Amino acid sequence: MKVLRFITVVLLFTLISLAVSAQFFSNKTITEINGEEYLLEDLYEEDVVFLIASLTCGYCLMEIPFYNQLSENFSHKLKFVVLLENNTKYVEGYMESGKPFYDQNWIVTPKSMRTIRRMWKKKVFPEYHIYSKGKLIKSFAYSNKKTREEVYAFLKNL
Repeated sequence: MKVLRFITVVLLFTLISLAVSAQFFSNKTITEINGEEYLLEDLYEEDVVFLIASLTCGYCLMEIPFYNQLSENFSHKLKFVVLLENNTKYVEGYMESGKPFYDQNWIVTPKSMRTIRRMWKKKVFPEYHIYSKGKLIKSFAYSNKKTREEVYAFLKNL
């Protein structure tokens, strides 16, 4: 009887989590640095990598070449969205500086704190969330060689 009750609670929690996730993405938009708007629910239904990052985070900046390697190797099967906590003016200034930046395969969205707060699990930069057909299938946090290898291998096998 306890096992059945436990299974029921787990199933109920799973259904509620899915409903809350779907509700969060419903009719919400994110705006790319170039002004183009995207419906989160449209992105959510595809295979997509959401990267939560900041242009004031040393680890995030150090990893930009790796992020671009991911997008170059996997943009044929995945969308790539970076949710930046920085405001538009700061992002534009950074882009003009000539420092390494996200390549053309990334949808770059400044001022994304509302969306970030809904997705953020570990509350650290950088954090990856990989969705497939409306379901969160994997999250990664931190920036180190092991995480890079795990992310790359996971996307390769997706």
